[in-house]
Amino acid sequence: MTETAIVRLSNSQLKQRIEQNQKARFGLEEASPAQLNAIFMLCQRMDLDPLTDITILHGHPWYTINGTFRMMRRHEEYAGFRQWPLGAEDKVTGGWQETDIVWATEIRTKTWGPIVQWGKVTKQEVDEALGAAGRNNRRAAPIAYNPVEIAQKRSAQHAIRAAFGQDAAPDEQEMETVIMEEINRRQDPALTAAASARYDQIIGTEEKWDTSADVSATAAPAEPEDEGTEVSAEETRRAAAWTRNRQLSAVAAVVGLKPLVLGNRATTEDIEAANEDLDAQLRTAQVPS
Repeated sequence: MTETAIVRLSNSQLKQRIEQNQKARFGLEEASPAQLNAIFMLCQRMDLDPLTDITILHGHPWYTINGTFRMMRRHEEYAGFRQWPLGAEDKVTGGWQETDIVWATEIRTKTWGPIVQWGKVTKQEVDEALGAAGRNNRRAAPIAYNPVEIAQKRSAQHAIRAAFGQDAAPDEQEMETVIMEEINRRQDPALTAAASARYDQIIGTEEKWDTSADVSATAAPAEPEDEGTEVSAEETRRAAAWTRNRQLSAVAAVVGLKPLVLGNRATTEDIEAANEDLDAQLRTAQVPS
């Protein structure tokens, strides 16, 4: 019997699993709110478990082998798999070095039969990771202390892509692309603060998703043009609306939504209406299949 059904975690369950990861020190214990927000979004989009499937390493998201297997098992064509290491003779025959760690993964598909791919870790990769850790006085990358698991993971990812297509097993570099796009949107301090405020709503309980984030209390009013000039209530309201718009747009970029682009001439009412519409879309957004 194969595991193909997706058990989707609710927002509150995702938050609980993130907290469990932090308590167990599985990699999220020192993550910033922005990084936790990215992990939440990636898990929601890809149906991953933040406790076992994905973590933060040296500031970057990183799949575990459990996460790779989860992505493999949920495909409708999946019918089982096996992995095995290559011996010295097979490595040489295949063109690898004897010092390489090489694993094969065979995925059995319902329509196309078995598909086999390989993954390797070289001795040079392990040595470089250990050397970098020593120079920077920090924990070495996983490839240094668990090269066999990395070879298994690479092998599985290659097999998943060969069997089910590129999108079935996105790698860390592709995750980084999504997150870098988000980071590029958060260069100014106001947007960073707004995105952090939105984090509390996103990974909160499902009940909190029914309450719009109140950022007006923290939005900075516009600077007065002349000393002694008071900031009007309308200016404060408009500044808060723009702050919330940047905040919602930053989150929308992560989940794949395309918000309405507002011009500088947009009225405060237009901005607030666009914010309410985008907030509603975010609270009901479906993860792409």
